[in-house]
Amino acid sequence: MGVRGQTGSNAGLPHGPVGLREDRPVLRGTVIFGRDERGNDLVEYSLLLAAICLAGAAMFIGIGGTTSSLWGIVNSRLAASNQGS
Repeated sequence: MGVRGQTGSNAGLPHGPVGLREDRPVLRGTVIFGRDERGNDLVEYSLLLAAICLAGAAMFIGIGGTTSSLWGIVNSRLAASNQGS
């Protein structure tokens, strides 16, 4: 039998917020962790850095074809000028 004659699955549970009872440290820690706002800046800056890195990688992939064709043109012109002299 629970508190004040209660029975069943809710017997002995407080009427306050879930997870704040002292005998449930995991739930209490989860609630405190959810309310804690320290470290939000670190997460936001990490996501911003990841987005910048992805944009940079996409830019390098896009420029790769252009650079390859540019070196091909330079190589063919150098070969042609070498043959002419």
